[in-house]
Amino acid sequence: MAETLLAKYHSLSDQLLEESRKRYAFEAPQMQALLGQIADLLRIGKIEIFKTPIMKQQYLHGDLNVVFYQSSNYDEDQFTTLTYTTETVISVKTRFYRIKGEPDWTEEEYEIIKLFEKTLFALNGWFTLISYMNYCADHDDRFPVYKLRKVFMEIDKKIQDKSIERYAAIFFNVQRFAFINKQITDEAGTVLLGRYFKIIESAVGSDGLVGSLGGDNGVALFRKELVGDLLQIMNGVSLDVEKPDGRVETIALSAHVGLNMDLTGFDTPREIVNSISVAMQSAKKKPGRKLVEYDGSFRDKVWNRQFIEQIFKDALEKEEFSVYYQPKVNLHDYSLCGAEALVRWKHNGSMIYPDQFIPILESNYSIKFLDMYMLNHVCADLRRWMDEGRNVKTVSVNLSRCSMDIDNLVSVISGIIDSHNIPRSLIQIELTESSSEVGARELQELVVGLRDANITTAVDDFGTGFSSLSLIRDYPWTVLKIDKSILHGALFEGSRENFMFKSIISLANGLGLECIVEGVETREEVQLLKNCGCFLAQGYFFDRPITREEFAEKL
Repeated sequence: MAETLLAKYHSLSDQLLEESRKRYAFEAPQMQALLGQIADLLRIGKIEIFKTPIMKQQYLHGDLNVVFYQSSNYDEDQFTTLTYTTETVISVKTRFYRIKGEPDWTEEEYEIIKLFEKTLFALNGWFTLISYMNYCADHDDRFPVYKLRKVFMEIDKKIQDKSIERYAAIFFNVQRFAFINKQITDEAGTVLLGRYFKIIESAVGSDGLVGSLGGDNGVALFRKELVGDLLQIMNGVSLDVEKPDGRVETIALSAHVGLNMDLTGFDTPREIVNSISVAMQSAKKKPGRKLVEYDGSFRDKVWNRQFIEQIFKDALEKEEFSVYYQPKVNLHDYSLCGAEALVRWKHNGSMIYPDQFIPILESNYSIKFLDMYMLNHVCADLRRWMDEGRNVKTVSVNLSRCSMDIDNLVSVISGIIDSHNIPRSLIQIELTESSSEVGARELQELVVGLRDANITTAVDDFGTGFSSLSLIRDYPWTVLKIDKSILHGALFEGSRENFMFKSIISLANGLGLECIVEGVETREEVQLLKNCGCFLAQGYFFDRPITREEFAEKL
């Protein structure tokens, strides 16, 4: 008995679906061969689709006009169009052209073509989703430039084919971008930053690359002869942006830059990115300088960075990090009222100090794993002390802005605390003033979420960056922690620092915030705090950071 047309179609369609699990694209030769067999069976010379998005995310739809299959023999004037529409996502029209010179499709062929159209619709959705997932893996989700992973891959290609000698690289950090975000809103800031990256991308040309490292950091690889153009952009460009009230404001964007003009001595992409990263960090630390070029004097810093990155994961698993506690003191009676948890790292018998590893872990976003490690160990210590009958106090744990990328962060923090069966009131989360760089909305959601979860928050290092009254006006903080840099200048009566110090404390008290000053080292500073109405302090005058065992004896 002869095989029916429908049976032949189902056999080929099943093969097409099976092949799609391996190929992920219509363009694959195996897919085209099967499409050709089905097309010949149904006398189809060309298949194309036209998409009309209902949901306006372009990357969720891929190319809007696509030719799935095309032979050399089709009739432009003889076709049928079938439409498939989802209510909220997309409308797709699939057009099937007959082979030239063939008669009209039979009713049976037409019914099978309708089945074929549904299969193509499903496959197109699947392939587009795969393509979008691959895109997301390689690109920043805010604007279409590479992520660090893809940057490494592209640099590695140039290292392997020996063309890297023709290139230079920069690591850049946009200056004062957190302040700009507050001026024009996070959404407008993202658009502005995307335009800035686009300008840089145009300057590096088709054989260069630009990558985002998250936030306002980026890298660029470009031919050496283009260095003047890149540095001119880094020095400053002015862009117009529309504010929420409809007014257009001109914003000047410039960046701190680490530059490396000789990439020939590096074996891996990570070494190249580390070299320009340490140069950029040096530029940020030098007042009045926006550009530092990498040279041999940085080699020790690059080696240290690579060493830290290589051993960090293993050190975390081996629990080489210890919690030290710096007591907080109530100045009314000098009693212990809490502590701040600080990290110390002992590796192979030697101490690695925080300033040697924290900036590195912050720059590569590994610090978030250390943040959760510290929170977990502090909670374990509090549980142990409660079981021992000690009079436990609230401990503040630092949270870097990198940790704010953790999904469901409030739930993660609450879950860690609850897993140790301790009151949430015993943990206070300290966020540095620079945490506002992640975006006002994200910061507000975190602080509000922690408050609703009965976990208090503190603004750490207040006064060290571009402080804004909105930082303490718009968020339900519990504690304002004044940085020692303001305290040390405030001892001189009548000085600007003295006036600022008194004003900040008065403002905090007026807003109902607890106010604590860190870095208190002398009796004169203690008296200044009392005179200004601040009765919480932390610093070497009372205690240096001490071990878990030493702190337990104070409880």
